Amino acid sequence: MSGAIAGVACGPALTVPDGYDVEVLASPLSAALRESVYRCMDDVYAGDFATNGFGEDQLLRMAEAGALYAVARPAAPSDSEHEPGVVACAMAVWDGDVGLIGGVCTREEHRRHGLSRTLVSQLLRRVDSEDN
Repeated sequence: MSGAIAGVACGPALTVPDGYDVEVLASPLSAALRESVYRCMDDVYAGDFATNGFGEDQLLRMAEAGALYAVARPAAPSDSEHEPGVVACAMAVWDGDVGLIGGVCTREEHRRHGLSRTLVSQLLRRVDSEDN
């Protein structure tokens, strides 16, 4: 077993799909990244996401310490002046005993590449490495 969180095997590291950049960041996130992550979630979840409590909760979690966010963006050409927007994301909180994975979503046009699986795998590995 490569690593474990409460008996859940993390398994081998997954390869980041071609054409994407992935990173795991501890909150608080920058204002620009919060906006990009929130826009991704709002577009994917649609409906009343912004007003049903989940949207507000995510904005709070992104702005304060205590959560990890994994984000995927299209790989930017080296000559690009600005960062591409978030196309997939996932969030984890962990207090040492209890954890939560949430906010897992991928924009429709970027699905079927394994992005959500990769993001969740990287979050679990990060939480596991910080816990040991």
